[in-house]
Amino acid sequence: MKPTQEQILNSLSKLIKENKTELQAEGKVKVELGLVDDLTKAVNKIEKNNSNLRKEAQNLKKAEQTFESTYQKARDKTEDAFDKALKDWDAAREIIPNAARDARDIKIQAKELGLDAKDIPIINKFEEAEKEHDKVSDLISTNLTRLRDIFAD
Repeated sequence: MKPTQEQILNSLSKLIKENKTELQAEGKVKVELGLVDDLTKAVNKIEKNNSNLRKEAQNLKKAEQTFESTYQKARDKTEDAFDKALKDWDAAREIIPNAARDARDIKIQAKELGLDAKDIPIINKFEEAEKEHDKVSDLISTNLTRLRDIFAD
């Protein structure tokens, strides 16, 4: 018995539907493979970035260690300079009042003798040294204030 036209059309319809399903499956596989390729590329980029980040983290650690070492050296140097400056300042503060008294006495004696105190070189030298001491003391004070602000951060 020969198939009817209706049976042939039904069979043909089934074949077309099966082919469409296969074609759709092939297309889906292509889409899925494209997604896998995209994800693979993304993962490779992330891994490269992670590798770069690890290197930068190491560089930052080295920079931090260098900073800490340099910072500590600067602190030590500052403390040493401060200690020496304080010692010298204290010594000068002990000497200056006695020297000022001596300079005053010399000026009085010079005046009694009819001499001008400005003509006595050591008087001029003392007055210059005392002015310089005041300037240097101000400079030390200014520098210490700046350093205190730096180390406070």
